[in-house]
Amino acid sequence: MRWINFIRSLRLTGMPISKIKEYIDLYELGDETFLQRKEMMMQHKLEVQNKINENLKHLEVISYKVAMYELQERKDTQKI
Repeated sequence: MRWINFIRSLRLTGMPISKIKEYIDLYELGDETFLQRKEMMMQHKLEVQNKINENLKHLEVISYKVAMYELQERKDTQKI
């Protein structure tokens, strides 16, 4: 049950199954892989942050598009 919870917690971070397997393999090798596991988590954090930044850019463009539609809608309403 401990392993299931451990795997589930890694999945909640958005880590792919292949990386979880790699992480678990390192974990099973013991404390000498501590720095490798830390590096994996730091790399994963960076990847997640990059995805967040990319999604924020997408959201900004979408918000601009919606604002343009709303502006056009107001102009059309004023013509009536």
